[in-house]
Amino acid sequence: MSDNSRQAYLDKAREQLDALDRELENLDLKADKASEQVRHEWERRKLELKEKRRELSSKFDKAREAADDAFDDVRSSLEEARKRFADGIRDVRSRLMD
Repeated sequence: MSDNSRQAYLDKAREQLDALDRELENLDLKADKASEQVRHEWERRKLELKEKRRELSSKFDKAREAADDAFDDVRSSLEEARKRFADGIRDVRSRLMD
């Protein structure tokens, strides 16, 4: 992968990560206005999402620092972590906030 396409990929991944962070913040605001039961469940699920977010951040850092020959493997791992985090957010939104 060329340096330009690698940087473009990392820039796009950062944008996606930022969008997911904003979604998490929005869910937190919605939970504040929800019933006590929803707030309680949200707090439990938020801890799971924060763990997934930490994992995603770690994978992103590894992708930025990866040698060229290891980048494809690290990129794949980053994509899997991003998908788990995004799926977790979607699941919480559909179960608790809709």
